[in-house]
Amino acid sequence: MLRRIIYALIPAVISLFLVASCNRDDMPGAEPEQTIPPQKIRFNMVYATPDNGAAGTRVAVSTDGHYTNTWQEGDVVGVMIIDDKKGYSNANRNVAQNMPMTYKGGHWEYELPDTCTYYPKDGTLSFIAYFPYIGEFFNDPYSDISLLSMEDSGYNSSLLHFLYAKTSKVPNTSEPVTLEFSPLQACIELSVKGGNNGITAELHGCYIDFRFYVRTGAITIEENNQIKPMQLPRLEQPGDADYATRYTYRAFLPPQTIAAGTDLFLFKDDRGKQWTYRTPEEIKLEAGQVKPFEITLKPK
Repeated sequence: MLRRIIYALIPAVISLFLVASCNRDDMPGAEPEQTIPPQKIRFNMVYATPDNGAAGTRVAVSTDGHYTNTWQEGDVVGVMIIDDKKGYSNANRNVAQNMPMTYKGGHWEYELPDTCTYYPKDGTLSFIAYFPYIGEFFNDPYSDISLLSMEDSGYNSSLLHFLYAKTSKVPNTSEPVTLEFSPLQACIELSVKGGNNGITAELHGCYIDFRFYVRTGAITIEENNQIKPMQLPRLEQPGDADYATRYTYRAFLPPQTIAAGTDLFLFKDDRGKQWTYRTPEEIKLEAGQVKPFEITLKPK
């Protein structure tokens, strides 16, 4: 009797053994795990769409009042690559620190460090990028903050149009990482008519200097920052067809609110005459927005 029971169980035992010996890939309806080897890091540089529906965020050098969102030949951005297991740190720990990327012939030229040519098999990377590239500021191993000041840095921050992009926690992928750039400053554009020849324009009543936090993309006006005058750069240059008839000035400023009744502009001509423009109402300068001023001076 016992022998008959053993013989009856043998087929069932063999069947269970065969099922257990099958791996997941051999079982009907089960998909094998898909793993890809570490992929090379690639980039897709785009612009954020402004909330106000403006044409773009990159202000091209022009005197016709048109603004474009296209990269210009020779533009250079700085890129930081961060291993998320370690987190953002100073120059000694980021996988790539302030790597330059140059726009040439319709594409970006750059050289990835040997340590981060490919994504890690496990974990994620985060990417930070800013424009325009300033080499010496973000290589400081003790700080990730830069003060852009005409006096302290040698740079006129009002001439630099800062854009910023950040993409976090990107896993190993064959797709390019998208860096979507947004403007950090407000822009004022001043068009002046009338007066006499040789007009110069000074900006008063505004904060000019700011701190740029590359880790977060924030720009702030320091508490001890002082309002100081600045001569506005003119867009028309000698040799331009409208150099003697048109006066256009542009500056990029940190976002701020200008109170009503502020003496905002001071104009001078080559005869020593002066005019002052006072704001009739409160003015808000917001990141990514262009604030136009059209002022006609009466000859004196």
